[in-house]
Amino acid sequence: MLRGLIKDAISLLPFSLKYEVFYQSGRSLGVTGYQANGNLGPMFGHMYDQTIIKSYLRNQEWSANLTAEIQRLFAESSRPGSFYDVGSNVGMVILSIAANTNVKCFGFEPDSGNFALLEANTIAHGYKNVELFNVAVADKRGQLRLRRSEYNSGDHRLSRDGDVVVDCIRLDDLPIPTSPFAVKIDTQGAEPAIFEGGEKTLAAADLIIAECWPWGMSQMGRSPKPIIDFASRYFTRGLVVQHGESIGRPVPISNVVEQLRTISLSGGEFDWADLVLVGRGR
Repeated sequence: MLRGLIKDAISLLPFSLKYEVFYQSGRSLGVTGYQANGNLGPMFGHMYDQTIIKSYLRNQEWSANLTAEIQRLFAESSRPGSFYDVGSNVGMVILSIAANTNVKCFGFEPDSGNFALLEANTIAHGYKNVELFNVAVADKRGQLRLRRSEYNSGDHRLSRDGDVVVDCIRLDDLPIPTSPFAVKIDTQGAEPAIFEGGEKTLAAADLIIAECWPWGMSQMGRSPKPIIDFASRYFTRGLVVQHGESIGRPVPISNVVEQLRTISLSGGEFDWADLVLVGRGR
């Protein structure tokens, strides 16, 4: 009877309070992860992830606008394609793309905890067209330090004072992938280094979607300049969109650059957007 009363009481709560009951109860019981169901099917995530798996639990999707744009690129082609997911986390984006078996998907994730869940989600979905790398992507090969967030598993970031040492690679050290070729980059401020170490590879992409968070970049002693310069040099069209915002028609790259510079000048912790670069062939 008591169990039924508690269940009924919780069911009446708004999501924010219902989640807080779940979160605090889980933490007190020593739960470290859980499985949520959504448009990708069951997905494993960290208990302390306050962004990705929490959003999937609430909305049954993650970055639907961006993944739809990537899916559209491959749906428009009859040729086998390639997808790089730099900063794969637990696999929300890469597994949505891997559902198209005509696309070879490569995931890069430096954090061992995220990588373990990324592997588990990939295995659970049974995809054979996914190859995963437990590495960071930057402007040099070797090793870098990663600072792990105790609050949000989606906010681990490269840092000089990081508590974990991780292996790192450059995209330009890899073979140029098969076209059509799309890239998603979300690395909490390390994006400038990725563009610097992957200029040749990224220039071959038909579609690039990259987070632009100048404040996060500044914490690493970086600026958006390498990204802005790259966009101006290799692409003629693109967009700047907010998370969850519908992706419309691409605009001239000069407009995109102007928007990126405006975001850079704002420079606040919450001033960020997604950069979408569309290749000349589209």
